[in-house]
Amino acid sequence: MEYGGFEMEYIRNSDNVVHWTIHTLIGGGTARLKEHDPTESVESERFYVIEPSFNVDVNVTTWFRVGAGAGYRLALGLDMSDISSSDISGPSGHIILKFGSF
Repeated sequence: MEYGGFEMEYIRNSDNVVHWTIHTLIGGGTARLKEHDPTESVESERFYVIEPSFNVDVNVTTWFRVGAGAGYRLALGLDMSDISSSDISGPSGHIILKFGSF
């Protein structure tokens, strides 16, 4: 399975040493069933995904932040013979490393 998409994030009081964010990924992906030979796909299907999360970040330096968070992956439109959207939907956890100029 692979997926990706457009990401948006709201950061509350980013100058505070500890602050929170709300992050959302909206996109799509592909799920593939494979035989014992990983080069041969048996079945493949595309799906949509929405993954909101709530995170807490800590400003370590002026250019580095560390965070952790929890979210929920909601997959839509997947209906293969052995895998459905509900099989890949569920809670998720995040470890976040941010580098840059804040």
